[in-house]
Amino acid sequence: MIVNYLSKDMILQLYNKINTETVADSQTVKLSS
Repeated sequence: MIVNYLSKDMILQLYNKINTETVADSQTVKLSS
């Protein structure tokens, strides 16, 4: 369970990093939705 938690945390960090680099795209998708 600890390994899974760490893996998810790393994935979340990478996911957040990508989101910060594509904020414009994310906002566009939200507006479209």
